[in-house]
Amino acid sequence: MAYLDVKSFNYDGISSDTFNLGIGWFEGDLENDTSTGLGVELKRGEMNMVRTEPNQYGAIYNDTLTFEFAIFDKNNISFTAEQSHALNKWLRKSNVYKKLVFYDEKYQTSIFYAVCTDVVDAVYNGVNGKKLTFVCNSPFGFAPKSKRKEIVTGSKTFVVNNLSDQGIYYPTLTITSSDGNEVSIENESDNEQVMTVTFDNVSNNKIVIDSKKCTLTDDEGKIIPAYKVGWTAESIYWPRLIEGKNTFTITGNCEIVFELEFPRKVGTA
Repeated sequence: MAYLDVKSFNYDGISSDTFNLGIGWFEGDLENDTSTGLGVELKRGEMNMVRTEPNQYGAIYNDTLTFEFAIFDKNNISFTAEQSHALNKWLRKSNVYKKLVFYDEKYQTSIFYAVCTDVVDAVYNGVNGKKLTFVCNSPFGFAPKSKRKEIVTGSKTFVVNNLSDQGIYYPTLTITSSDGNEVSIENESDNEQVMTVTFDNVSNNKIVIDSKKCTLTDDEGKIIPAYKVGWTAESIYWPRLIEGKNTFTITGNCEIVFELEFPRKVGTA
């Protein structure tokens, strides 16, 4: 396989250029192709003599993305024992997902979250190198994170574009009230859904809403129970972006920040 025209990568905040590494991608026939992580399994009901078209109950992705590639010294010399140890320490330092970024010759980026699950010493063209395996947390890559900040006095309407390849997207919103009064958020594009929060029981008049994880936290990262912002079981609405343009109307005096990291169906080719 080949992935873009990758010249370097950054894993867990450290660039492969730090170690003067070249990158090699494996070519193979169809039997050896690497999954793009985009294959799905259809969830279907049973068929019988009268039901020849089974009911469909959606689909799920078969797997997450996996990358396999080789690294070697750009000067075509074998790694020393010290270099090999340093590489192993870097690549296998963590067992939780860390940011993995590939850079092509035009310096375009593709961002993933992955764990390096295997490091194998191997010989390429007579030079000692390593074969790496990275397993990602998703079938998707991600666009670089971006923020959209709006200052609201009284009321303000604006549009946020959903650039996700996955359809509906759940952002993180940070709301800071300037007067301690309630703030309401209406997404007119999402069936005019409205969410209202109060700040009477919130420190520093700041609330962070992670719609994807369905959590409310304060400015110190501590969980806020839903009732403390005026929510009831019937009134909870996690702000989301439907596909395309989303028209929001914010009512109240506040600063609101949308944090966006859109999924991309980039595959591995």
